[in-house]
Amino acid sequence: MHNRVFWRADFSGWASIEYCGQSYFAEIDNVSLQGFFFKKYLEVPLNMTLAVKIYNSNLGTTFCVNASVVRKKASGIGFQIEEIDQEDSVYLSNIVACDDLIDVELN
Repeated sequence: MHNRVFWRADFSGWASIEYCGQSYFAEIDNVSLQGFFFKKYLEVPLNMTLAVKIYNSNLGTTFCVNASVVRKKASGIGFQIEEIDQEDSVYLSNIVACDDLIDVELN
């Protein structure tokens, strides 16, 4: 298993994915600049790329990514972000940076 090199931010939100003609919603456990963990198990093949819409509960905002399945556990699915537009990338960077600042202030 490879080592993660990106900061993982706690995240209060949900995501929706479309798979096989169905919509699935689940909580997001955390996010990084490279991916996130979808807290619901689905029988989705590894390396499959899906369109994902992520909802930030605290701010009432959303952003969209194309992400591929890189890890599956009974508790959910790990996604790696493959494609994100520039505006959403800046938004995601701010989420991760703000969480990092909060963590530094608490410690």
